[in-house]
Amino acid sequence: MKLFCLLLCILFYSFFTFANHGEIVQLNWDTHYRVNANETAYSNIPTVDGGQIWVGKTSAKGAGKVDGWIYKTDLVGNVLWERTIGGKEDDILQDIVPTKDGGFLVSGSTNSKGNGSFDVWLLKVNAAGILEWHSTYGTKNSEQGGRLLVNGNGDYILAATRQFGNYEMTLSSSAYHLKHFIWLMKFDDKGTILFDERVPVAENINITDLHQTLEGGYILSGVSANTENKVTPSEAFILKLDTQGIIVWKRWIKNGAASNMIHDILPLQNNTYLLAGHAVNKLNQEDVNGLVVFIDGMGNIIWEKLYGTIGTNVEAFHEISLTKDYQIMLKGKRYQDDMHTNSPEWNVIMNVHGDVLWQE
Repeated sequence: MKLFCLLLCILFYSFFTFANHGEIVQLNWDTHYRVNANETAYSNIPTVDGGQIWVGKTSAKGAGKVDGWIYKTDLVGNVLWERTIGGKEDDILQDIVPTKDGGFLVSGSTNSKGNGSFDVWLLKVNAAGILEWHSTYGTKNSEQGGRLLVNGNGDYILAATRQFGNYEMTLSSSAYHLKHFIWLMKFDDKGTILFDERVPVAENINITDLHQTLEGGYILSGVSANTENKVTPSEAFILKLDTQGIIVWKRWIKNGAASNMIHDILPLQNNTYLLAGHAVNKLNQEDVNGLVVFIDGMGNIIWEKLYGTIGTNVEAFHEISLTKDYQIMLKGKRYQDDMHTNSPEWNVIMNVHGDVLWQE
């Protein structure tokens, strides 16, 4: 049970993204924005003044049970402003990208607006975080916002999740079947849908990362129950899509009978990809270690390795990038049992073969 709770916390942490990929830098300042346990930041991006803008959720303020939370910090981490956006029920802001006019497009999930229990929520705010417009997308079933990106044409791509349910009637009984989909949508800067493609997947879906490929299509990572092969419910998958959102291939990043997850994807110039995340160590089911996987353009694994210590920590990589001299840089955490205290940041530099050159 303790290991399950740790993995669940790592899943939530994976939605917190670091926008600046590159060299290791010295820590100049460090601060906390959480008033209590009721605030969570899921994503952040840099602003032109050297600060950051963050999105997440809060239940300590706002109009409903949980509200979307957006706030701006300056160069040294001081909060310049914060806003809550939402209704009477639960509303969450999950990802953010800049828009052409200096504002921001934000994705999320809302239970206060729309058609169903949760709907995909797309919002446009200006540079001061003031809401300009918002739209919901969904049905009477449940839809969840996911990851956003701006593609090479300046359009906005959202990888979300969607559910469809239907009753199957027989002579003696009826059963309700729920189908699960990755929902890929392209928008213009007014929120108009330019394409809408649904890819069937197994249940328990969470989208963890999204990138554009060299061909102009998309590659995303997620975690889902792989009911096709009846393995554990924490199984990572990678999905490659063409420019119209049509599936090219889907690959499960298998770990035998043990759980794993991909948090970040790094596309490389030769149409290969590096994946970073965590996996349960098959040699010791109580250990969770950092995971790096190198795949080719068809999703075939070239190599995969676990990193960390045996018997002491739960370790996970949350970001992977290239340094200026083309070494692999990974950022993550080494968690302790309570997930809050004594959980240091973990930085690793390795070569293209996965050999560790330096870590702290």
